[in-house]
Amino acid sequence: MKFELLSPFILDKSNCKLIKNNDQLLITSISTPHKSDENSLCFVSKQTDIVPKGFVIAKKEMIHDKNRVLVSLDPKLDFIRVANLIIAEVGINNQYKHLIEKSAKISKYSYIHKGVQIGKNSLIESFVTLNSGTQIGDNCVIKSGTSIGHGGFGFHRDEKGVPIEFPNLGRVIIGNNVQIGANNTVARGALKHTLIGDNSKIDDHCHIAHNSQIGKNAIICPFVDILGSVNIGDNCYVAPNVVFRNGITVGNNVFVGTKSFVNRNVPDGAQLYGIPAKIKNL
Repeated sequence: MKFELLSPFILDKSNCKLIKNNDQLLITSISTPHKSDENSLCFVSKQTDIVPKGFVIAKKEMIHDKNRVLVSLDPKLDFIRVANLIIAEVGINNQYKHLIEKSAKISKYSYIHKGVQIGKNSLIESFVTLNSGTQIGDNCVIKSGTSIGHGGFGFHRDEKGVPIEFPNLGRVIIGNNVQIGANNTVARGALKHTLIGDNSKIDDHCHIAHNSQIGKNAIICPFVDILGSVNIGDNCYVAPNVVFRNGITVGNNVFVGTKSFVNRNVPDGAQLYGIPAKIKNL
């Protein structure tokens, strides 16, 4: 995704150690590599076929267009430093629309930040927190004690081992007819959005981390941990106490058994059980 700055920012050797000579780079947005434009700043930490259009922080051997590369030994760390500097100086254009439909019912004991959208006939129970940028569709139920749209838990260690926080620029977008149980946490995305598809049902005490995406018609039982950047397809059933490792993709129509640890990509229609989870189509 691409996140526009409130005003352009000049990156030069006075504020970025990666800049050589007297170069000045005009930055107007922060983005992922595949969504960049000529004035975007992104980073690449692994070998990829994507050729970013903008300025990219990367190791020397990773990108073919050397004229737009800021060479780094640790691209993710340097991106965090530069992005956090830019955000602190000029800010991100994240003035989200605030709209609560008249038919929505919201407990007086819940806290709704500015820049939240809540659809028709949705119910927000007591002690729910909806942070700025959260979008909830029609006919949804958010049960008591749930927090949606707070910053995700993403850190990268610097040269001294100190954890540095990755910027959280994304949103949480929830479809129609979704139910989210009590005492759940749904973190907003970092450089993309956290998504929950139409008709999905999530039980109590679950955690959905930043950038994760859950498809349509999912059933997710209690005490499930979905770590960062997990993609779960449509019509999946996840039994209690399952953990999904960050960054994996789970196909459509998948069944995951109780207390499984899913640590690799899963094809459509699979049935998984165990630690680590293995496919056992019965």
